[in-house]
Amino acid sequence: MKADGQISTRQLFILTVVFVIGTSILVAPSVLISVAREDAWIAAMLGGAVGTGTTLLYGWVGIRMRGSTLMEFTGRLLGRWTAKVLAVLIFGYVYFTCALILQNTADFVTGEILPDTPDWAVEVIFLAVVVMAVWMGLQPLARTAEIFFPWILLLILIIYVLLLPDVNLQKIRPILGEGILPVAKVSALLWAFPFLQLFLFLLIFHHVGNPEKGKKAMLAGSAVGSVVLVILMFLSIAVMGSPLMELRLYPTFTLARKINIGNFLTRIEVVLAGAWFLSSFLKLSITYYTGIKVLTALFNLANGRWLIAPLAALMMYLAHVTNPNILFSLKVYSQFLLYPSILLGFVYPLLLLVLSFFHGKQGRGKGGRKRAEET
Repeated sequence: MKADGQISTRQLFILTVVFVIGTSILVAPSVLISVAREDAWIAAMLGGAVGTGTTLLYGWVGIRMRGSTLMEFTGRLLGRWTAKVLAVLIFGYVYFTCALILQNTADFVTGEILPDTPDWAVEVIFLAVVVMAVWMGLQPLARTAEIFFPWILLLILIIYVLLLPDVNLQKIRPILGEGILPVAKVSALLWAFPFLQLFLFLLIFHHVGNPEKGKKAMLAGSAVGSVVLVILMFLSIAVMGSPLMELRLYPTFTLARKINIGNFLTRIEVVLAGAWFLSSFLKLSITYYTGIKVLTALFNLANGRWLIAPLAALMMYLAHVTNPNILFSLKVYSQFLLYPSILLGFVYPLLLLVLSFFHGKQGRGKGGRKRAEET
């Protein structure tokens, strides 16, 4: 990684949107529809609303950091060794998440687009670009996101517009036919993935010049990403219906295949795949970048660039060992990564925020007593 300067609030907003969309536009619908069925779009609204609200927590913590890094801030509040333990946990979480994203990408390409291509070939090509992006640093990565962002939104918007004529509101009924419990249960998964994963942005928040505006940028970015996912979930149900969609590994890809304008404009699913490739590349790059930042802080390294390529090679091995197929990956998301996400993405930032207020009060109290003694 090159020496990282500051990023603008606009770039932070864009990074937040593409991180939220990321792999969710293809992976999340299958999980939500399989549990909430016709109410999957309600679960997406609930999970998105709670997730967007959680982004405020990260913004408040970022403001309290006052320009310091997350690990420095944690060390001041919880102690040096506690910060190191948390750094190990965060890196493990980040590295495993990167392996999941990488394997999901390979599974999708070999399963839906290039069935005769081996997984490792897709992973090598995809990971080579990610390594290059992380090697260049945060600013080039943010500028890359600025270039791709309009195209991602445009490609998704094309899919939305072309699907509108096929919407059938009868397919979203009955509303809450099985009660609120399945909806609440599965909305927790959307809250955890991807919204709680936004705590990783605290590792780059000190690169934002204006923390107050940075908080607003993250809040707006998570809100926009949430709206994109809710609309996608609604169209998936209203166009195809939950009985058909819950049997698909990639419901939105199946949804895009339905588009047929006069037997002339067909095979539009590649457009959705293009948006997914771009957003997945950016999410994996951001996630891997934060992992390298944590490892650099953990071992007090002057520069962590030399770690990027070797750890990327090990990531491919980890992806095959821990995530043999997409079904297992979905099980990992829903059963094994939920609680670590809540611990690191909610409990940890909330603890930092509470302790920072007590720490600030103690600091002001000591300062007041010292001034009183001097007088």
